Parts: sequence; C-alpha cells; structure tokens
Amino acid sequence: MREPFTCLQAVIDDSGSDKGDRRLFMAGFVSTAENWALFSDAWAAELRAGKPINYLKMREANSRDGEFYGWTHEEVRQKLARLKALVDHFAPMSFHNSMSRSADWEAFRAIAPRGLGNAHFSCTFGIVSSVCRFVARHKLPTKIEFIFDTQTEIEDEVDLFFEYMAESIPKEARALIARKPRYEDDKTFAPLQAAGMLAWHLRRRHEDHGSWIKGSDDLAPISSGAHLDCGDLDMVLPSSYKGVAELMDGVDGLKSKGEWQRMKKEARRLQAAGYVPPATSSREAHFRALMCWQRVRVFKNWFRGLFGR
Repeated sequence: MREPFTCLQAVIDDSGSDKGDRRLFMAGFVSTAENWALFSDAWAAELRAGKPINYLKMREANSRDGEFYGWTHEEVRQKLARLKALVDHFAPMSFHNSMSRSADWEAFRAIAPRGLGNAHFSCTFGIVSSVCRFVARHKLPTKIEFIFDTQTEIEDEVDLFFEYMAESIPKEARALIARKPRYEDDKTFAPLQAAGMLAWHLRRRHEDHGSWIKGSDDLAPISSGAHLDCGDLDMVLPSSYKGVAELMDGVDGLKSKGEWQRMKKEARRLQAAGYVPPATSSREAHFRALMCWQRVRVFKNWFRGLFGR
C-alpha cells in the first residue's frame, strides 16, 4: 500500500453577517503542512514590515482600530494588498460554504437539540464533508487535517459527534480524515488569519452584491487556480429540519442547557462503554441510559441525512 506523501492541512475561519439573510460564511485554504510552515514565516515577516502589526483581523482593519488604530485608509489598503499578494504567491486552494440564518434556519433551531442549533456546527461538518469528497475525487494519496479558528461554543459538540458525522461521508472520502478537527487562536496561527481575510471578503461581497462571485476589485484572496464552492447549506434545511423533527419525536428534554450538558456527559460514558446497561435493577435508571443512547443514534441518522448526499 502506498503511503501518503504528505499531510494536507485545511485551515478555516468564519464571518457572519447581521444584514439581509444574516448569512454565515465559512472559508479557508488547503495546502501541505510544509507549505503552511513556509507561509507562516513569510506572513510574520510581512506583518512586521513597514508599519508593523502583530496579527491580522479584518474587523480591526475595516474599522481601523486595534492593530490598525491611527492608520489611514490607504495605509490599511496597502498592508492588506501585500498580505493578499503573499497568499497568491503560495497559492493554496481556496474554498467556502455558507448558510442563511433567516426564516428556514430559525425554523430549524426551533426543533433542533440545544448545541446543534448553531450554524457554525452545520457549516463545520459541511466543510469537512465537501473538502474530503473533493480530494477523494482527485485520488490524492494523502490525509487531511482540519484546523478551525477557536469556537468555544461548539468545540465540545464537534468532538462528541464527529465520528457520527464522518460515518455519513463516503468511505473513500472518510478515509482521508487524519483526525478530529483541532482549534487554534487566529491571533497566533498565521494561516487562520489568511482564512479570516477570505471569509470576511466573501461575506462583504454577498452583502454588497448578493453574490460572493462579484467584487473582483476587492482584496479577497481567492485562489486563481482552484476555488471550491462547497455550497449553501440552507438549500437542504427545508428537508433536513423536517427530518430532524420526525427523528426527535418522543425524545424531548434537550432544549435546556442543563439537560443538554447531562446528555453529553452520559453519551460520552455510553460511547466509551459501547452501551452497557447500568449495574442496577432499577428499570427507571436503565430507561434513562437507554434514552440517552437512542438520542445519540438519532444524531447519527441526522448526520447521514444531512451530509451523506
């Protein structure tokens, strides 16, 4: 069996809108670990060059505060142009997906279990599925590591349900996943700053023009060689939230924070045990444990319906 020649790393950040359909964009780049190491050194040098900054956050660049406090519009533009040129030079493949957080999303949130009714959660799994399928189609002999900007509100949920999500992906694509996603601070992990730059510009294009494609005169570091549009996940919500409602029939009590935390704790215990009935003769205790196990199975079926397309 031929061994992978190197590990690919997909780096992903997000940018959410408060306008229109309140669309969340998740975007990033794929390149080799070796290329990202070289990129990080060059990015750090460019941050220090001229008028220095410690890191890039597009929100600060746009409002000229934080690292860009006291800068002129032209100084900001020049700095961003040089950073974009650096991304262009290293030429990682870019990609994105998005999700509307308007009417259909609110209908989905109304019936989704607490913790899963989060657009970041759905977009995270959508990115993993789409990138793995793309690489599998091109039969590259490599594994893919997914690195996201820190998302404290969903990291635990992603860790708990990741294996169920992965089972919904075709076998050839699933085999490319190196490990569960990891999370890094975008202030210290340079590739995430480039991903944030891309996500911010795609979101602004959509706000200004109604499409991420328009706006070629801006500084969005979209790859000229290959950009993967992973799709609008809101297109599947009308069917998926009805499916979730059917699957959740009879399994209630997952909307409150306390119940959700207890379910996660019990689900982890049951996963580790392969579900062994409680060492008690209490039918009530057995029923509670079995219900938690059934809830985990519900999520597994949901992931298969949402990401197994």
